[in-house]
Amino acid sequence: SHFDFRYLAPPLSEAGVRIIRINLPGFGPTVKPHDFIYTPMNKANFVVGLLQALGIDKVDIGIGHSMGCATVASLASIHPNFVSLYALLASCGTRAHRSLSPYPFVQLVAKLLEVPILHKPTSALLNKIYASIGFNLAKTVKDEINNSQRLCAIVDFKFNTKNLTLIGDKKLPILLGFSLNDHMVQHAIFNEMSPLLGLKTLPEMAKIKDAQGIGNPHVAYDVTTGKSRQLVFSSSGHYLQKFHAKYIAKALVEMLNDI
Repeated sequence: SHFDFRYLAPPLSEAGVRIIRINLPGFGPTVKPHDFIYTPMNKANFVVGLLQALGIDKVDIGIGHSMGCATVASLASIHPNFVSLYALLASCGTRAHRSLSPYPFVQLVAKLLEVPILHKPTSALLNKIYASIGFNLAKTVKDEINNSQRLCAIVDFKFNTKNLTLIGDKKLPILLGFSLNDHMVQHAIFNEMSPLLGLKTLPEMAKIKDAQGIGNPHVAYDVTTGKSRQLVFSSSGHYLQKFHAKYIAKALVEMLNDI
């Protein structure tokens, strides 16, 4: 939701970048229509349709965090040329990551939400699970956790792999952010995504001289490949855009100036 970018928006805005933070239906203060399904096509069309309603036919940066990265990446194939620079932070990848495993269980719980007699106990269970992995339930609104589960249960990882590969094949500028202590997305996911995007894996970055970020002890690697850039932080967990907002914003502005 828009809440995920409350720390990243101010430094970008201060640098002169217009920021539009979008809530998918059912997130933030919005209500999910009963017939809205979180398919890649529906999510991409919703984002583009909303921006076009604001008179915007192209954006300089499309930024996604966690599962939102799949929506941003899908724009490369569903709405090509709509985004100039992609930014994927703590992104989902080619398969279910740690917090979505086992994936059949994630899908089962989402189905239980749709059974009237099981909806209430399933919702209560989900709230406990999401709180245990770091979600601030006090900052969520009615049904937002349930909608998160519905969204997670319908991720098309094959399609996401296709989109990541497309971005890499077209050599589209991308900022890929990750934290070494991410408790939701394991290193293997990052290492599988990076080559698809034409970027370096963690072992490859470790071999590069002067790959460490300069002037920031929390930056493990800051690597530029062509017009793309990888930022790997030693700390921040899954929410790097919160703890390293200024560093990420500075990198995005620098990349914008180069394209």
